[in-house]
Amino acid sequence: MKKRSLSLIVIITAFTMLFTVNSAFAGGRHHERWKGVAIGLGAAIIGSAIINSSRDYSYRDSDYCEVSVPAPPRHSPQYKGHWEIRNEWVPPIHKTVWNPAHYNRRGEWVEGAWIKIEERPGYWKEERVWIAAGASNRGY
Repeated sequence: MKKRSLSLIVIITAFTMLFTVNSAFAGGRHHERWKGVAIGLGAAIIGSAIINSSRDYSYRDSDYCEVSVPAPPRHSPQYKGHWEIRNEWVPPIHKTVWNPAHYNRRGEWVEGAWIKIEERPGYWKEERVWIAAGASNRGY
């Protein structure tokens, strides 16, 4: 729904309620003030949710983030070196779940226990690293 049509519906509803609802006696000046505050706050939250529900967030991709690393200046003596692509192992993620008691394939009773299940498998990630000219390759 477009923002213009949504705002038009809200305005028409507000004017319709304004002219059709009878006024009522609410009591004294300070009578049930906090109820009014709560109702107003609830209406603001619901209105904000309705307005924000029409936005399109499909362009966001939460799993992928590309970071660009600028190359160092070429003519400076302290920045001599080269780029290398190194592979880094990202370990798998496991979650612990309850495996209820059951019979196995041989018909034997197995008690329930906590087991680890692989939620996301491990993978290799390529990483671009700047190697300075005088740096040693310790650990690689």
